[in-house]
Amino acid sequence: MIRKILIALVTAKLIAVVYILSPHIAGLPGAFAQEGGRETQETVSMELIEDIRKRQEELAQKEEELNRREDRIRTLEINIDKKIDELKRLQVRLDDLIKLRGDVEDRNASNLAKAYSSMAPEEAAARLEKMERKIALTIMEKMKSKQSAKIFAAMSTELATEISEQLAKRPLK
Repeated sequence: MIRKILIALVTAKLIAVVYILSPHIAGLPGAFAQEGGRETQETVSMELIEDIRKRQEELAQKEEELNRREDRIRTLEINIDKKIDELKRLQVRLDDLIKLRGDVEDRNASNLAKAYSSMAPEEAAARLEKMERKIALTIMEKMKSKQSAKIFAAMSTELATEISEQLAKRPLK
């Protein structure tokens, strides 16, 4: 809207300038100097008006294109905001699932620790030695220190040392 007003003002000023300068244009040498100064003034005025009209059309087309681009950008921004919201919801869901999985793993490890604690230390040590180290560490971590000490005593020195070092390096929960 403001652009249209500005274009109209510029057009009016140009027409006024042409009107004011038209008596002087007839006296110019070269292309403007033709017989019959009035015809030259009218021709120049008409050419200027036509140039202004073309320029206005070009500006109107550019304004329309800018408006279309702004509309596309707004649409894209809305779509991006929707995607961000969806990703945030998915992140919350994933966080919940990860927490749930951690809770289940913790519960399973506690149950296994109880089961291994009720076994004879030699039997528990033999089974833990064959187990994946990470799982064995988690089970040993869940045991009471009195029971885990008996199982460490039944393990090979190398394995007991390795598990003890890894347990010592684990962060406290």
